[in-house]
This record gives sequence, structure tokens and C-alpha cells, in this order.
Amino acid sequence: MDVRSAHSAGMTPREISRAVEWTESGWLQALGLLTAGEPCGLTVVLGSGAVIEWSVRPARLLALEALHTRIALDCPRQGATA
Repeated sequence: MDVRSAHSAGMTPREISRAVEWTESGWLQALGLLTAGEPCGLTVVLGSGAVIEWSVRPARLLALEALHTRIALDCPRQGATA
């Protein structure tokens, strides 16, 4: 969705301004927070009073062993002979 035309989604001019500011430079702060291991987010209040919230937190460890094993089984090694 184009944030600048978000009035059609019910965002007030103030909330549109906040959202545009985040898309232009606020994401840099979010990236810094995530890199530092901190959660971050953005909340927008629509004219109707409905609240939309985006939040994210860093993952310290992603266990991909099962995925790696499956890939190894599904994908034969390059150059292997049958």
C-alpha cells in the first residue's frame, strides 16, 4: 500500500505523516534496535479508532537442523553418480 495515499484506508493526516516519516527514515532506527537485540514496532491509529500495530523482535537462534537435513536428503550432491 502506498502510505502517501493511505487516507483511503482511513488514516488521519497526522498518522499518514507518521507512517511516511517511518518509511523514509524511521526504519533505520528499527534496524539499529534489532541489531542491538531490542524489539521495535510502529502503531497507527485509524480515523475510526482502530489500531494497527506492526512489531518485530530479533531471533537469537534459529534452529534449522531439521531443514538442513531435509534439504540434504532432497538434493543430491552435485557430481554424485547414481
